Amino acid sequence: MTDANRIEPATQERCHHPGSIPQDRVERAILSALFLLLMVCTCNLPVLAQLPPGEERADNDVSSDLGMSLELRKKFRELDVSLMLTIIELSRFNIALREEANVRWVWRSVLYPAAQEAATACTLSNAIIDLKERAEGLHNLDLISSGARQQGLAAAVTGSCIGAASSAAELTQNGLVCWLKSKRGLSPARSLAFVKEKRARLDSTLALRRSLIDELPDGKVKELRKLESLILMRTRNQLLREFTLWSADSRARMWRENTFYTLDVAQQILSAASSALSSRSINNSVYSGPSAVCGLVSKSISTANPIIRTVAGNFVRKRQIYRLSGQLAERKVARAEKLLEPWGDEEAILDAAARHGGTDRQIEQLEILTSGSLKLDRALDSERLQLEKLQRVATQQAISGPAIGMLSLTQQILNTVASYGYSDNPDVSNKIKFAGRIPQIAGLGYSLVNTPTTQVLNFMKNRKLRREGRHPSQELKRRLHHLAEIETTVRAWTGAP
Repeated sequence: MTDANRIEPATQERCHHPGSIPQDRVERAILSALFLLLMVCTCNLPVLAQLPPGEERADNDVSSDLGMSLELRKKFRELDVSLMLTIIELSRFNIALREEANVRWVWRSVLYPAAQEAATACTLSNAIIDLKERAEGLHNLDLISSGARQQGLAAAVTGSCIGAASSAAELTQNGLVCWLKSKRGLSPARSLAFVKEKRARLDSTLALRRSLIDELPDGKVKELRKLESLILMRTRNQLLREFTLWSADSRARMWRENTFYTLDVAQQILSAASSALSSRSINNSVYSGPSAVCGLVSKSISTANPIIRTVAGNFVRKRQIYRLSGQLAERKVARAEKLLEPWGDEEAILDAAARHGGTDRQIEQLEILTSGSLKLDRALDSERLQLEKLQRVATQQAISGPAIGMLSLTQQILNTVASYGYSDNPDVSNKIKFAGRIPQIAGLGYSLVNTPTTQVLNFMKNRKLRREGRHPSQELKRRLHHLAEIETTVRAWTGAP
């Protein structure tokens, strides 16, 4: 090699391409990168590596969801989505049944009490006029004004017609409600068929889910999957029980109301006939006896009506619960609190699922199931207490109603005694009928005050509940909104692992 071709090392280093990097710098950069990579890997070790002694690591646990095949995880996801959507559908149906069944149109809460108040006022007017005239004739029968008595009896006939018309209107409205309910698929037969269909779907899907769980190896994941199935079964039972209670309450309420309105129409018609015959008896005493009999039967029906309607409602409720419980067989599953007790609280269960490789979807599902089942248990307890309270109120009315009716019935008994026992002694007959009007006026006066008082108290109670957000209609709306949120979440699971 010639001197011209020989280049010194220093000169060769200076003659490198301007864009090249010295070799020693490259080596140092590679070492630095490897060191940083090692640090990153060390800092991002699985959280399970920090578990306390005795806990298994999820990445080494063959029962972890991470060790489950994609095909098996896909099957679980499909079954869980189907179960959750069916539960949501059944829950919405229960709410629709509660909202639509036995719905009371707004004007009913005003017109019917007003009509009953007018009818009572007319009857009370006749009782006061008759009492006044008979008081004036206690010592001289000639002082009794036939014209005044006829005017009072005309008011009584008017009141009876108003009362009968208002009860007939309530019966008609209940009939329309039943017709509309059947058109919307909420009749007893169609609603039961719908619930049976959903129950069969839930049972078949749960059976498939249990078969998949049996394929899993023993471990925490299998226990968590079993817990999910138990909570799903508990939720199934809760919804079926809710349907049974609400359906039975709906049927009992309809029978209770229709029994009351039917008997009220009958007694009002008899009361109008009694007043009309009594008006004729002023000039012809032959009509006095039939008038007293019609009045006696009328007030007997009125006195027994609260007892009969309560017995009818309770009988229908118990029969409906017995019938539905037999057709919608509930599988015995412990309450949600008992199911979760071995795991601790909800947060502990979710932590256990996360430690054992549960995906975000599975953890989210477990959270929805645990919290939803606990809330539904509490809601059913509250509904059961509310129904028991309503039954106690109905029982109290069955006691207080006849007590008030007995006051008017006393008047009719004395009127019958006077008409048949002392028809030949007008003076004694007048005194007996005078005595009978006193308890009747007391009973009518109490009814005249009690009706508006009850309506005002109910209005104030409902207004307070609405202000506090605790009105039943508001709670049902919140529940529907929550179901919509859950449905959105569940439908998003179709693309999740």
